[in-house]
Amino acid sequence: RTTMPMNINGNWNGGGGVGFNTGLGAKKLFNIGIDLGGDYQRHVGFYNSDDADSDTKTVTRSINFDGGLDFSYRTDQLSIALNSRLMYANAKNDLNAMANRNTYDFSYGAELEWTAPWGTTLTTDIGMSSRRGYAQSEMNTNELLWNAQLSHSFLRARALTVMLEVNDILGQQTNITRTIDALQRTDARHNAIYQYGMLRVIYKFNILGGKNALKEEKKRRDEWDGDWGEFGEWGGGW
Repeated sequence: RTTMPMNINGNWNGGGGVGFNTGLGAKKLFNIGIDLGGDYQRHVGFYNSDDADSDTKTVTRSINFDGGLDFSYRTDQLSIALNSRLMYANAKNDLNAMANRNTYDFSYGAELEWTAPWGTTLTTDIGMSSRRGYAQSEMNTNELLWNAQLSHSFLRARALTVMLEVNDILGQQTNITRTIDALQRTDARHNAIYQYGMLRVIYKFNILGGKNALKEEKKRRDEWDGDWGEFGEWGGGW
């Protein structure tokens, strides 16, 4: 059996998108945004079977559509956002109709960020992510994803920030990708650790600001030494 590269014509793609975003109300506290996009792809290749004397040309055509709608309300202390998204993909092969697929990925959810009067900030988001039309039934899933973060800043100019972050609280996140070319369509599910908690301690300092910056840094260190007893022991994440 002999294999060799061959020149081929007919591979091309094109796409476009548009978006619109505007504030609502006299103070523009409300905001609405919409975006739409799509593309068309044409993949050409050759297929060779053991019982064929020559290669057979094969063409796969795919159409993809993506659209989102968002609505939000924001003040200095509170931010609330609602979001939704739909992704549609259609793939057709001229040799193997069984490989043709129509898939839908859609999601909707909400986000919240609130800063308390004493400076603590709570950030959380929750959303439903769904898939339909994939070859294997276990890939047609509904995933409720919930993340949260709590942070507080201390010292002068909020130089020290302590942040507790929890990702995928319900443990439902997966990662599925789709790849399409002239000869095959591949749906892949990747295993990874998406559910975790993390405690971060962030200290900001300026070493490029000259003597004034050094004085400010010394004040922060003095405040750190004086306030350490109030914090107690510092722990890690899980």
